[in-house]
Amino acid sequence: MRIFILEDDYRRVAWFCEEFGEDVILHSSKVAKAAKTLREEKFDIIFLDHDLTRESQMVVDDEIESGRDLAKIMSEESLSTDATVVVHSLNEVGANLICDILDGTHSRVHRVDYFKLKFKVGRAGVMALVGDDNG
Repeated sequence: MRIFILEDDYRRVAWFCEEFGEDVILHSSKVAKAAKTLREEKFDIIFLDHDLTRESQMVVDDEIESGRDLAKIMSEESLSTDATVVVHSLNEVGANLICDILDGTHSRVHRVDYFKLKFKVGRAGVMALVGDDNG
């Protein structure tokens, strides 16, 4: 399984690596690098955070780089439309905006906040979203 993570919190990245350690994982905290990676490689699962800087935490501001920016690029360029996208941001408004942006181009978009992902869903739950019961 190939996994891409857009996340700025390295503690969260470490959790993803522990949880999905047997899979190929690429990560970025920057939209430009993430977009370049998604243009060049295919992924089965993409995890998207909204808040990528301290300034953007729990706010929605078009002037601050966020996961919305990557979602717009993904939608406009039809990047990774076959991937399952899991929006794991705790910023509910921002996460819902990401889902709305991807709604027209990506058929498997799920909103699962990070704490639910970590403490309730885990790898097995994510694999169920992808449609792989072998998780």
